[in-house]
Amino acid sequence: MKKSILLSLSILYAVVTFPQDYATDFSVDDCNGNFHNLFTELDKGKVIVIAWVMPCFACIGPALEAYTVAKSFESTHPGQVLYYMPDDYANTSCSSLTSWAENNSMGEADAYFSHSDINMSDYGTDGMPKIAVVGCSSHKVFYNENYTAAGIEDAINEALEECNSSGIFDDEIDDNISALNLFPNPVKNTTTVSYKMMESSIITVDVVNMTGETVLNISNSFQYAGPVKIQFDTGLLSDGFYFLRIQSKSGSQLTKFSVVH
Repeated sequence: MKKSILLSLSILYAVVTFPQDYATDFSVDDCNGNFHNLFTELDKGKVIVIAWVMPCFACIGPALEAYTVAKSFESTHPGQVLYYMPDDYANTSCSSLTSWAENNSMGEADAYFSHSDINMSDYGTDGMPKIAVVGCSSHKVFYNENYTAAGIEDAINEALEECNSSGIFDDEIDDNISALNLFPNPVKNTTTVSYKMMESSIITVDVVNMTGETVLNISNSFQYAGPVKIQFDTGLLSDGFYFLRIQSKSGSQLTKFSVVH
């Protein structure tokens, strides 16, 4: 009878603590009073490293490693990889949490939270620190570990690959457009796109974000066969990654670029 009870408890524990494959949404204010909705951020193609801390001495090493790795993507993927630091059970004040982070070289996290809606139990067994990497419009969990941050760089790279090749651009390749190039890239303020038209056609040139939404229309006009150059301003675009899409009735061509103001 005793063995049967222990077996039942073991099965229940396994069910309760089994980590999920997809993130749990939350809508909360961070310690600076800024509002965050997790799924809104992920739908923009973001990858978010979430590190729950007590805070405690044992939390420092793995949390700092995860922080350092996340921040290392800033130069190559500006604004796309974020680091969130929530208190484990939302029973530490924001001032104590942020002071602990600053004293341990994690003072530039993208957000600090002390809110019970950001619940590490959603990702399996509680533990300090608890680190998860979530990303993309799929809201997928790419990493979920207690006490360690080993492998987090690989998880972020996997997430970025999925986020940046989400299959939302399924048009046929337009063979009428060749030699597509955009320079400079990354872009600070203005950039120039150049390409060659094999035949005259009506062409639409747009900037599209990582979720496929058109955020800037550059041109919609008849273009003659031959080389084409168009300069455009990115001043109204937020930092991050985009696609420039050149589209005709027969298909489209894409080139990826980043904006860094």
